Amino acid sequence: MGDYQTILSDLNKAATAFHDGAADFEKAVGDLTRLHYDSGDGSLDQTIGAVLATLDALRTTVADRLRDTGAKLTRAHDDYQRSDVSARELYDNMMRDG
Repeated sequence: MGDYQTILSDLNKAATAFHDGAADFEKAVGDLTRLHYDSGDGSLDQTIGAVLATLDALRTTVADRLRDTGAKLTRAHDDYQRSDVSARELYDNMMRDG
């Protein structure tokens, strides 16, 4: 029974860490599309804008992936809590969702 509670606790901690990590990452990087820039060169400004838009899309993708992983861990926790599956079956189910 101790192993069961340890796995539930670990899954819960990991899910929380991923959810919190997504929020922290977004907050730390911020919305790059709102940055003001004016180099005096229209062509350079377009390039800067394109780079910032790409970096902002990357920021969003990373945060979304962190949230998705947190959601998978939450589902794994809930599934494991409701059923009598082994740790291996739990792992296989998490990997299949991907």
